[in-house]
Amino acid sequence: WRSSVRRGVGAQDLADVGFAGMLVPSDYLGLGLTLQDAALVAEVLGGHTAPIPFFNHQLCCLAIQLAGSETQKAQWLPKLASGEVVGSIAFHGTGGFQPADWSLNPAAGGTVTLQHCPVLGADNVPHLVVAGLQGGGMGLIDASQNNVTVQAQPCVDLTRFTASIQTDSATIDILPHGPEH
Repeated sequence: WRSSVRRGVGAQDLADVGFAGMLVPSDYLGLGLTLQDAALVAEVLGGHTAPIPFFNHQLCCLAIQLAGSETQKAQWLPKLASGEVVGSIAFHGTGGFQPADWSLNPAAGGTVTLQHCPVLGADNVPHLVVAGLQGGGMGLIDASQNNVTVQAQPCVDLTRFTASIQTDSATIDILPHGPEH
């Protein structure tokens, strides 16, 4: 959400009026709106080709809200709602949105290896990434870890940012309720 101002309104301006925390419950400083509300906002933003990390950020918020522990929610949702932290999603494997397509398998020490794992964003690098784990689980990767490299990738849509995350041993914080949600 921390992008440069474009034509008078920047992504942080939109975060300041609540767009970043649309799906975050009010207990965590968000607006607590519904998926239908987010769909309406997405339609308007899409109609204006707004270069902000809306879709991927909302999915990150939703994943933590539905599958995260109370500690994870308290740590990340207020930061995501304010726009202080930019969230995104990454699916290791075939890249599909279906849990059967996810193939990330953490090592015994709670670390993961990612090579050229695609991530959506805006014109800034996401800080927090929800990764799809083998078997339908999800986990959080803090992309600010020293051993995580985020490299910008070319994108057909010049208003969007895409990146590749690479690491040999990033710590992953498993969302405990992933497979059942």
